[in-house]
Amino acid sequence: MKERREQREHRRYPANGTAKDLTGSQTGQCALTVTNFSREGIGISIPHDYNLIGSNELELQVQVLRDMPPVRISGTLQWFKVLEGDEDFGMTGGVKCKAIDPIQRWRHMINHNEGLPY
Repeated sequence: MKERREQREHRRYPANGTAKDLTGSQTGQCALTVTNFSREGIGISIPHDYNLIGSNELELQVQVLRDMPPVRISGTLQWFKVLEGDEDFGMTGGVKCKAIDPIQRWRHMINHNEGLPY
C-alpha cells in the first residue's frame, strides 16, 4: 500500500495548550485541550462534560505557549469525532478560525514553530 501524502493546505504544529470557552456552552470544570494549530485553525480535544447543543460557533481564549498571553479566537467547529473508551475526552474536533485577536501573537506562534525570527 502506498503512503498517502498530507492533503491539508496548511502545516499543523503540535500543541499542548488549553482553550477556555467564552460562549457559556461548557458545563463542566475541564477545559478544552488544544492538540495542534495551523495558520487557519486549531485541533481540540473535547471533555465529556462539554455541551455541544446549539451553535457550532465558538469563542475561545486559547493558551498555547506558556510564555505568551492567551489569544482570543472566533471560529466554527468544522468537524468532530466521538472517542470511544477515552477517560478524559469524549470527542476530538477541528475549529476553523474566523477572527484571531491579536493576530500578531498568533503569527508569533507560527513563526516560533517554523524556526523563523519573531
